Amino acid sequence: MRDAVNGGDVVLTIDRTIQHEACSKLQKAVARHGASGGSVVILDPQTGAVFAMCSAPDFDPANYGDTKNLNAFNNPATFAQYEPGSVFKAFTMAVGLDEDKVTPKTTYVDTGVEEIDGFKIKNSDGKAHGEATMIQVLDESLNTGTIFVQRRVGQGAFRSGVEKFGFGKPAGIELTPEAKGDISSLSKKGNVFAATASFGQGISVTPLQLAAA
Repeated sequence: MRDAVNGGDVVLTIDRTIQHEACSKLQKAVARHGASGGSVVILDPQTGAVFAMCSAPDFDPANYGDTKNLNAFNNPATFAQYEPGSVFKAFTMAVGLDEDKVTPKTTYVDTGVEEIDGFKIKNSDGKAHGEATMIQVLDESLNTGTIFVQRRVGQGAFRSGVEKFGFGKPAGIELTPEAKGDISSLSKKGNVFAATASFGQGISVTPLQLAAA
């Protein structure tokens, strides 16, 4: 047992209006698309303060015994881990820029496919785009382009850059349960793991980590 201490405050950064609007829009979007669930995280980009955090399915705290889906008691925004996919390309490019390995005007020749460790990796559109800039890599979401950037950066610096964005460790938001994501593939031998991670596959993140990064 621990005695209560006077003066202990809990201060929320949630903005009631933003929270209400975000949750309302999320519920409608999940219903409209027939999704199994969804999350929204809205942060202050200067401080990281959480203005809104919503997940669906949700539950009524005043009547939690009526909740039929036990998964609703988890907070997917901090607990759900998933492959981020192509949105991760922005972070790969940021690492390349930070390491001075590429500029927006840097070009490479996109043949539409990269063969790495016996695996063939193609662009999502299945096309070769010829000479392309780093701007085009993001505009057209070219898998071969982020592989080019990651290769220039090198595996060690790439992993370090990904870690600096906060991936692979809890954000420390003091909401439980919080998952840390999984970027362990970046420590494996072989070039294919870092290559696929450059476009967000073979690693996992949480919605909160992604928003914070």
